[in-house]
Amino acid sequence: MTRALSITFFVVLLITLAGCTPLPASPTPNIPQPTVINHPFDLTPTPQVTVLPTQPLISDLAAVIEIDPEEVLNVRQSPGLSTPILATLAYDTMGIRLTGQQSEADTIQWVQVQLADGQTGWVDRQYLTGLKSSADFCADPQLPTLLIQFKQAVATQDGALLSSIVSPWHGLQIQFFNGSTAVVFPPDQTSQLFTGTVPILWGVHPGSGLETSGTYMEIVHPTLSSTLESGGAFECNPTGFDTNYSYRWPASLQNLNHLSIYQAGPPEMELDWHYWWIGIVYVNGQPYLHSLMHFAWEP
Repeated sequence: MTRALSITFFVVLLITLAGCTPLPASPTPNIPQPTVINHPFDLTPTPQVTVLPTQPLISDLAAVIEIDPEEVLNVRQSPGLSTPILATLAYDTMGIRLTGQQSEADTIQWVQVQLADGQTGWVDRQYLTGLKSSADFCADPQLPTLLIQFKQAVATQDGALLSSIVSPWHGLQIQFFNGSTAVVFPPDQTSQLFTGTVPILWGVHPGSGLETSGTYMEIVHPTLSSTLESGGAFECNPTGFDTNYSYRWPASLQNLNHLSIYQAGPPEMELDWHYWWIGIVYVNGQPYLHSLMHFAWEP
């Protein structure tokens, strides 16, 4: 169902970035706010919410993510990049059975899978997520708790809490500009996100055309925290949006469930809207943060 997002959403980074040229701020009524095909998702923060125990659900089944349509995921005879390839999995493969066996080789974490013909092989676990249908995902009672913890971690700059809700298989990816390369924070580094002092390259600013560099706290946090604090509603598994440019959820992530949140610009600066998409993976039946993708008005 397509509808204009007229409520204030969350998760973004202020368009006026530290160390980069701000975007034009003059209200332009001819440029529409994003219109998104979405699925309403209800998040009602309440002190009574408690952390739910991990549910097995269908954690023995997985789906492929982060593989482009023209590429394949190799299934190898044993852990390691030099071992024989038994089979390949397409970018949209679902229903992969996990045996529960894991191993490390060539600095990669491998998981054992069972193929349709009964053979077992090994794949790089960063390209898998626990299988969860869109309907089951949007109704998952674990999601409100995850999102409340996410909001709390950002608001209080609690690295330990953030690290506990980031995927232990994938870490956290942050794409700040539309079309830029995501910055990947490995699982063991996400606890330092709020305290890191080393500048990071976030991509080219669409307004200035200059490379944007700075810490997470300088570039990303102001917008993300203001969006989360704005009280906006989440949408479940939107497929895309249209404003003065269009975006569609990439084919390489079609098996990755996601939520979105939108923050409208103030009346005096209508173009200062922000839109965040939050990728969610499942590991052993539990949802974790996988990625944050930020969108804003572009000249």
